[in-house]
Amino acid sequence: MAIYSAMATANIDHESAEIYPSCLDIDPRTSLRNDFLLEPLDLNCPQTGSSSDVFDYFGYTTYERPRDTAGERLGSLGYQRFVADDGAAVYLLRTESGGNAVSTEIMTGKEVKKSTQRLLEQGQLHSTGENCQGITDIWIEPDGAIHLISELSAYEAVQALLLPNSGPPSASQQSKLLQALLDHQQQNDYLDFQQACAVTAEYRLDSTNLQLQLTMLRFDLDDELSESAFNWFQLLLPVSDNLNVAMILEDDLPNMRDMLLAPFTNQYQFAVTEQQNQSITNFLEQLKSAVKQRDIAVLLDLTATDVMLGFGGSGGHQDLQSWLTQDSADEDWQSLDKILALPGIQLSSDVFCVPFTGCVGSESVDFSFDSYITIQADTSMHALPTEDAPVLRKLNFERVEWQSPYDENARFRLVETFAGERGYIDKAFLRSPFDMRMEIVSTSQGWLIQSILSGD
Repeated sequence: MAIYSAMATANIDHESAEIYPSCLDIDPRTSLRNDFLLEPLDLNCPQTGSSSDVFDYFGYTTYERPRDTAGERLGSLGYQRFVADDGAAVYLLRTESGGNAVSTEIMTGKEVKKSTQRLLEQGQLHSTGENCQGITDIWIEPDGAIHLISELSAYEAVQALLLPNSGPPSASQQSKLLQALLDHQQQNDYLDFQQACAVTAEYRLDSTNLQLQLTMLRFDLDDELSESAFNWFQLLLPVSDNLNVAMILEDDLPNMRDMLLAPFTNQYQFAVTEQQNQSITNFLEQLKSAVKQRDIAVLLDLTATDVMLGFGGSGGHQDLQSWLTQDSADEDWQSLDKILALPGIQLSSDVFCVPFTGCVGSESVDFSFDSYITIQADTSMHALPTEDAPVLRKLNFERVEWQSPYDENARFRLVETFAGERGYIDKAFLRSPFDMRMEIVSTSQGWLIQSILSGD
């Protein structure tokens, strides 16, 4: 596939000949995390092979990979390069594996020059789709913004609408939100539309955060299959009368996405408000003081005599006193300190639960042991597992799912949001719904702790 755009050609930085294709031939197993480059990419890397191995292949600057020790071909890699005046860059990569397999990917980032070096910073690798033609055009607008056109299936169009800042989607990806949407609308025939290539999607590379942002979706209704795909797409959408679904423009995209998300908000985002009941506020102050001072006598006075302490039958004042006076009790006191430092929620007029993470969505949400909830407003989700990595989004008391690789000791955890976004969050800002939680009930004696539980 060759991309020819007069505007793109006019704006291409013609120093691209200095970039040898092998510089872009990375090993994703060692160079990427979450599809982001771990380090800036050296675009003036040492040349691999001879200059005669570089050739033009339908508009791609291509090189033949060195053969293996047995003399077998390892294929080739080629690129087309589009760079704006501010250094924002899109590379279209074409990889041929040595057999019949050919794949295309997009690499985005920002080119910078440091002394004699040319580097690609904040590099990210994107899919170009799986079952359709993929990228069909790339160009640079007069204002310097890089745009690209991608052909998508109807199924991928739904994914693009749900993840408008993640670049062209892959048909094999399915987030919890997408599955919930399909189940909600009882649309089990989505596989029929994974290859219905009826949609044109336009993306723009945001020069600030270097994310590919969806700016337009358009159905091309030119045969029976595309019309069937469009009808299926419409069934998924809560369409308003003034919205033209056959072409969704940038101004309408947020509203359309919000309507899609609305039925599922209580499954992934949780309202946490300041407690207004003065009596429970006073009780919590007493409780925090008792825990801080490790005062078991006061704590027992604030606890129901039949307090539940586990799912195996343990409970009551005697078990609670034994639990908090054993040799390892300081760790348990610290756990109580932590949960009381977090917000709680009023489940009813006579039931209060703390922290909120152990109580939200208990009946309507199917949590797994990989489920976590962010415990503060504006929690940063980073592109890479470092504090100074680009922030992909801010999360407000949202559910996420911990992803492989699982490392209990790592500071940052790779998580996936309900909508399917992936990034790294500091584990200090994550809490499992199965971690320790406390239920406090209103009785004739006032508020009392009814249960202190962990697990499921």
